[in-house]
Amino acid sequence: MSHYKIFLPNILDPTDAQLHDFGIADLVEGCQPFPIERGILCKPGTAYVVQGLDQPQPTEAPEVSAVRTHWVPWHNQDDSGVWFGLDHGCRPGPEHLRREEQYPGDLVSFDDLRPWLVPNIQSLPKGVVDESLLYLTDELRGFLAQPQKQSTIGRQFFLPGSHLLVSSALRANYRLPLEMVQNNMLSLFDFRCMSLALLSVLGIRSDVAESYKQDWEKQTRPNMN
Repeated sequence: MSHYKIFLPNILDPTDAQLHDFGIADLVEGCQPFPIERGILCKPGTAYVVQGLDQPQPTEAPEVSAVRTHWVPWHNQDDSGVWFGLDHGCRPGPEHLRREEQYPGDLVSFDDLRPWLVPNIQSLPKGVVDESLLYLTDELRGFLAQPQKQSTIGRQFFLPGSHLLVSSALRANYRLPLEMVQNNMLSLFDFRCMSLALLSVLGIRSDVAESYKQDWEKQTRPNMN
């Protein structure tokens, strides 16, 4: 079973308002909340198991410990907030985390060799992503649309805002926390994958993808001299 876990320490029976404030309401929608007596930091709290739409929901509380699960805290203050956990050897893919309704985009095979549907962030309906991100798309589109810059895309993996834009676009189509993408918990990205995903997010992949691929092959091809 491919899934990930969410744990809210010190919160029992969380309200809709709390889930919204933590930014996970859309991730746990339809998921069973499980009360946990002793979880991360030995704290009581509430746990969720997030998995595919076609997977049967668990009927027993998940294990919330560091024994078999790698946990990453987010918005964590005074032992409260949100923890995201991924079981060792458990790597959910797009088929496990897809939303019932997905927005059109480009299929990008990430480092897990699975095709993820990456939408153009500027084509998403209002409210699906934070509108404050749109200024990043304008800056990056202007940079990457320049012919003289296209050959350097592979070396621009850490363009400011790349991870945030890609993770925000992916979240529109999958129950995938930004934090798991930005921390690369799923090991999705190498240079090539992130660059292609960024082009798809910006809506310019079709214009430069082929030239980028050719340049990437030149950069990574062993020197035979």
